[in-house]
Amino acid sequence: MTGRAPRPILAILLAVWSLTVAACGIPPSDEVESLDAAEYQELLQGASTTVEAATVDPLDNEPELRRLFWFGPDLSLEAVSRTFGPDPLITDVLNALGNGVNETDQRQIGEEFGPLTSKIPPDLGLTLLENDDPTSHRINVNPEADLRSLSASEPVRFRQIVIQIVCTVMGVSKDNIVGVQIYDDTQADAEPIPLIDADGQTIVGPANQSDFGDCRTGADDRAEATEALEDGGDTDG
Repeated sequence: MTGRAPRPILAILLAVWSLTVAACGIPPSDEVESLDAAEYQELLQGASTTVEAATVDPLDNEPELRRLFWFGPDLSLEAVSRTFGPDPLITDVLNALGNGVNETDQRQIGEEFGPLTSKIPPDLGLTLLENDDPTSHRINVNPEADLRSLSASEPVRFRQIVIQIVCTVMGVSKDNIVGVQIYDDTQADAEPIPLIDADGQTIVGPANQSDFGDCRTGADDRAEATEALEDGGDTDG
């Protein structure tokens, strides 16, 4: 007895194979079809298992500029740009603000409009606390600095300190943040320090730029004055 399959079974197997090949889109044929060079390369590229490495946007690691607010010799508010790492946090900016003016800040503003000064005492200890209100920043200060009583004893200096904090912090805040509240107590049920706006009025709720003339700076005033002179010169001409 030989190992050859009976003819009826062999015919069935051949029929099934032909149907399977046809279903795959390959025409049943006894001839071997050759591929040209372009088709061969396309086949290799389509079958490649190489995974391309994810590209990293170089801008993701770019340093970022943030504005810090100081005061000029005529007590005008002045802003300078400081370089921070990618995605700087509020705490990074608060630390820079607490450390005071540096030489780079002075050079930015120019000798004719300096020197710059900070009204924030070195022991104020600015820190960012967790806040149940997602729409405002809760800034805590060292209670020993006695900022709360300064609002009554030295209202002008108190207001200058608050302006520096609010204008700087709001400049790096997300769009959903409507203002800043300042505390001298870390307890969750503590009362914020009452803040005073540019007109000497008590601010109701969190403070923001609109309470301090939109944080307009001396540089803004100088630019406006220069533009007015240029426009006047053009008119005279």
